[in-house]
Amino acid sequence: MKKVIRLTESDLMRIVKRVISEQTKTISPKRVKFFDTLANNISSKLINKKLYFGNIGVLGFTSITIKSYDNRNQNINYQGMEVKDFVLFFNVVRDKEDLNAGEKPGTRVWSGNLEVRAEFKNGVISKNPIVNLYPTLSDDSVKPERPWTWDQVGGAQIWNQALNGNKL
Repeated sequence: MKKVIRLTESDLMRIVKRVISEQTKTISPKRVKFFDTLANNISSKLINKKLYFGNIGVLGFTSITIKSYDNRNQNINYQGMEVKDFVLFFNVVRDKEDLNAGEKPGTRVWSGNLEVRAEFKNGVISKNPIVNLYPTLSDDSVKPERPWTWDQVGGAQIWNQALNGNKL
């Protein structure tokens, strides 16, 4: 069923202006380089680091090892975009397997993705990083048993550098 939508001239102008502004957003090569470098600096401190996570699935008191850097949020690459959050994604493995009797070690290797997010409000970094673990075979995220500190993920000072991206 077709519907007739009536627009005023001002409605139409607003829509056209929004489309034009979205098309004129340009990716800043300086911002891309800045945030890629920052992501690499942080990830170099975290690769192969073993971190206590708590309960993952049926196992309690488990830890994860960060295996590799995966990606970062790309929306901050645009010229003039305010940095409200800086997010890094890592590939991780759980250090302990939930083996059934008679199973060989290595048969139930568990992997997932770790999201570490710094939120910024009025130029101030959040008190703790926001950490979510996404098991590969599940849509549910898992939170750490205790909040992580900035020291566990590279230090607040290095994450705080993301705010410098506002000036690029």
